[in-house]
Amino acid sequence: MTRRQIALTFILIVDVAYIAWGAAVAIAPDHVLGPGGKAILPAGFEGYSGAAWSALAPVSAGYMAVLYRLYGTYCVLFGFMGSAIAVTAFRRGERWAWWTLLAGNTVALVAAMTYDKFVNAIGPFELTEYLGLLLVWAAFAITRPTLNLRPVMKQTTIAVVVLAAALIAAPAAAQTHPKLHVNPKWKQCSIQLDPSLTQSAWRQFTQEAGQVVYFRPLADAQPMGRGKFEVSLMQWQTNVDEHDSAWNDTFVHPDSTHWLYEGSGLQFPGLAFRAGLSSRSDVGVYFTKNFEANYGAYGVQLQQNLIRHGTRNWDVSARASFTSLFGPADVDLNVYGVDVVTSWKQWTYGRATLVPFAGVSSYLSRSHENSAVVNLTDESVAGVMGTVGAALQFSVVRIAAEASMSKVPSIAMKVGFGR
Repeated sequence: MTRRQIALTFILIVDVAYIAWGAAVAIAPDHVLGPGGKAILPAGFEGYSGAAWSALAPVSAGYMAVLYRLYGTYCVLFGFMGSAIAVTAFRRGERWAWWTLLAGNTVALVAAMTYDKFVNAIGPFELTEYLGLLLVWAAFAITRPTLNLRPVMKQTTIAVVVLAAALIAAPAAAQTHPKLHVNPKWKQCSIQLDPSLTQSAWRQFTQEAGQVVYFRPLADAQPMGRGKFEVSLMQWQTNVDEHDSAWNDTFVHPDSTHWLYEGSGLQFPGLAFRAGLSSRSDVGVYFTKNFEANYGAYGVQLQQNLIRHGTRNWDVSARASFTSLFGPADVDLNVYGVDVVTSWKQWTYGRATLVPFAGVSSYLSRSHENSAVVNLTDESVAGVMGTVGAALQFSVVRIAAEASMSKVPSIAMKVGFGR
């Protein structure tokens, strides 16, 4: 199969799935399963409101079902239009079709992910949206070098990524803060387990904390080269929900109004160093510590280039990483990860070089509690993340940004220097 045929297959998988899901919702919304084995409409209502679906007035429930059927109908229309464009204009290699399908599928899938997070209804089925987004971006990545796009089109790529990141980072509706656990020992929110922490919340914390501390080098697939190095300041934000028991019952606060974070996500800074070991192998380390709290993290990562300057400047690399949380007496957390990242044709503007990249990461987060106030079993939770980003190099300056799609989305950026 050619790259265009592979891309066409990926797009049709996603858009035909839109048709199938939308038709099911339009015909029988009460029989489409959502998280926890519940029907998708009650699951979303209960996740958003905290009230029972059965307590809703029948006329209100009926009206919501009508709206959801309309939503399903729109999904069917979107899927048909996307499929029609894919098998005609996209198959012929027309530029407008490439950009239309990229923007349309990205906005549609990210909007659906944002809705799932907004109503706190994310289950195994909802996670297929992340897989769909990966398939879509993979389809356009492997066909991008074959197109003779004008420079103005590059701005559209940036706009799509910014729009996706904005939707992912959209804050949820105002919620009532839970009662905070207070310990004035530290000036900032610190990790200390509360007796009310349950096993399910502990498992959720294990998975989401694994994403928070995960080693993100914000680098493309090109090897650095022997003797090259980079030192960077990094900042990432993971959109965990501080209202969840997984986070409220694992942290203590300086006072009763000092929330875990301000804004829409938990921010985590870090210092990273990367160096080239050989023409194809790189090593990276990172460290972070909140000196006004009781926790920090460190990590190490090895990157091996698999495809160097392939067809049309195509690079593919694999990474293996280990990250560990340190400091809290109550919690041990280690994260093991494997990434596959690809980057393609560079764009050069004078002395500046911009390299877009995308990747998929699988990780295993393992936790152990040492607290005297709870008795929880160890957890080992696997997860998957998809990432898209871009790295800019100007002389010795390095700037990069990326957005990651997973159960809890995140955005990250770095600023550094190297040679």
